[in-house]
Amino acid sequence: MLFLVFPSAIGSLGVLAAYLNLGANASASAQSPINLDRDFIYPFTLTLVAVIVVGFQTNGYTTTERKPLLEWPKAVRTKTIVRKKVIAEDCDFKSKTTGRKKTRKED
Repeated sequence: MLFLVFPSAIGSLGVLAAYLNLGANASASAQSPINLDRDFIYPFTLTLVAVIVVGFQTNGYTTTERKPLLEWPKAVRTKTIVRKKVIAEDCDFKSKTTGRKKTRKED
């Protein structure tokens, strides 16, 4: 019932709007008559498509949560591990007086 009544009502509103526009512009020289395709079929078709899409998304109007038509894959987060090898000069680690490397006890 929703698939027929709602689009028909919207199409009828389109025809009514065209009729009112025709009456309002009675003095205009270039009047366009009421065209069934433009004034009824296009609004009817667009509303019918919208009702069908919402029907698919809500699983036949049985749930309040919408479900997308296509499920996109989830993005997987990857962590990049950067391993750097630092080469320090020998003079930084040698003792200034003896010329040998410092041990942890000397620090």
